[in-house]
Formats: sequence, structure tokens, C-alpha cells
Amino acid sequence: RINRCEPIFFSPLNDQEPPELDGLYLGGGYPEVFAERLASNERMLKAIKKLLDDGIPTIAECGGLIYLGERLCGSKGVGFLPIESKMGRRYVRLTEAETIRESVILGRGERVRGHEFHYTVIENPPADLRFAYRMLRGDGIDGEHDGILQERVLASYMHLHFESKP
Repeated sequence: RINRCEPIFFSPLNDQEPPELDGLYLGGGYPEVFAERLASNERMLKAIKKLLDDGIPTIAECGGLIYLGERLCGSKGVGFLPIESKMGRRYVRLTEAETIRESVILGRGERVRGHEFHYTVIENPPADLRFAYRMLRGDGIDGEHDGILQERVLASYMHLHFESKP
């Protein structure tokens, strides 16, 4: 599990590839606003996909979640997660979830809090997705679950409130 980290910043919009990293955190923001520019940065898309395929521990929240999908609101995404996002209505709410599987940062059976604030939805999520969270409050990806687990990646709509579970 990840216990401590020192951030190293880079831009999927402006840089050609990420710097040398031991882990990856792709936070929120509104990548749908920059979908075409993100999709046109092929070197970055390929470099991030390679990092993920090679097993780098990763947390992707909200904008990070949809960036890792095959399609980002009609544009090309990283292609690591078997999801496509599209614009939807605004989701804003506090969240609480119980972990139903272990992830790169949490064990099973823990309670976490956070928030959702997004305008996208995952269109027809595959039935075989492995989820980390059962939502107690909030919608997550499918109304009941959030936190896609794939390889060493935890990708969710929920922005974790890290102080809720130090």
C-alpha cells in the first residue's frame, strides 16, 4: 500500500510524457473541457498507458477516472479502463463508502468519505467491472458502486477526503 509520497507535477496537456514516477495520482479537474487536446497528445496517452500496464500504483479520481477510459466524452482517452464517458447532469454530493475489496491504498471493510462533483457519466459500464467501494451515500459509477479496480489502479468518481481515513 501507498503510505507516503512526495508529489512531482506534470501536465498531460503540455508535457510529452510524465517524469520518472513511483506512483501516479490523477486528480479531478474537467478533462472533458480539454478532451480534444488531451486526445491529441498521443505520446502522453501511450506513456501513461505503459505505466499502468507495467503496474504503477495509481489513484485516479473523477477527471482521472474518465481520462483513463477508452473514450473521454467522444475523444480518445488513455485506453486503460474499458469505459466511455459522456456529458450528463451535474452531480454534487458528499459521499461515504465501504470498501468491498482491497486497493492500492485501502483494505477491505473500511469506511471512507469524500465528495462527487462532475458533469459526466460512464456510459453502459461493463458488468464485469471490479469495484472497490459500495456506496453508502452518493452515486459512484453505477448508482451503487465506485472505484474501478484494474491491475494496481483505483479509479473512482469519488474524491477521497484523505483526513477521513488517515
